[in-house]
Amino acid sequence: MSKPKTKTAPEDVFHEAMDDESLPMTPEDIRLLTAGFSSLRQKENAPFTDAELKAIHGMVAYIAYSQNVAEDTVRNILAATFGVADIRTISSRFYLDVMRYLVDLQLSKVLN
Repeated sequence: MSKPKTKTAPEDVFHEAMDDESLPMTPEDIRLLTAGFSSLRQKENAPFTDAELKAIHGMVAYIAYSQNVAEDTVRNILAATFGVADIRTISSRFYLDVMRYLVDLQLSKVLN
């Protein structure tokens, strides 16, 4: 089981684009990049949808039941893995990473 992969930050994409000296950026290019980054940041910080939260809570309940632990234990491990206090605050862009993590979660290897 591995820690979820992180997504490329908009700033990293910008710096990569600016490093290519063969393609000079026009003011219009920079305006479009700025608009795109603004949109990415909004999406990046968007919370889970209700459907995503229901699916995550369903997986948490299934993991807890099938591995004979409390749901709070599974939620706390998930929150700690993603570096948040509450799983509802994880960005929706990590939904697939959350689900993959839960599918692969073997609590016997996490808990003593």
